[in-house]
Amino acid sequence: MADTTIEKFWKPALAIGGVAAIGAFVFYSLYKQWLTLDIFSQLTPDHTFIIMIVFLVLVFIVAFTMLILWFLDKGRPKEQEIEEGMSFSIPENCSFEQAVRALASEDGSVVEFEGFTKAVLGITLNVQTIKATTTLRAIELLSSVAVSSIPKYRVSKLDGKYQIIKI
Repeated sequence: MADTTIEKFWKPALAIGGVAAIGAFVFYSLYKQWLTLDIFSQLTPDHTFIIMIVFLVLVFIVAFTMLILWFLDKGRPKEQEIEEGMSFSIPENCSFEQAVRALASEDGSVVEFEGFTKAVLGITLNVQTIKATTTLRAIELLSSVAVSSIPKYRVSKLDGKYQIIKI
């Protein structure tokens, strides 16, 4: 697709002048059109000056507000940065124990459960995708997708082994 005349103008203007080029262009365009209005021929020079100052202040306030909002937005992390990490899809009829072992195997670790009954380890999880920053966090989130209540537990990792301890 060929560049339009506007794109041919704005690409170099932005490369050279940045945001200031846009501000100057908009400011000039607004004042240029404003000065051609018939109302100014009917006003005294003092009134024209006051209106110009008010307009200038309003343009400055809008520009300054936009600049502040841009700086605030610039400091916020983007969604992609927030969601970095891992994604784990829980298949149908997957038990709590199976999901924990599958997650642990993803990073080459083993699992040790402490204080859980076979019934609790066999609780089925809902089919869902879990997104987490780490495998440890994903294991912590598994209780939130269980069909029935899983007792509270603590997850820790030491020397390639996840310890899932009932609290």
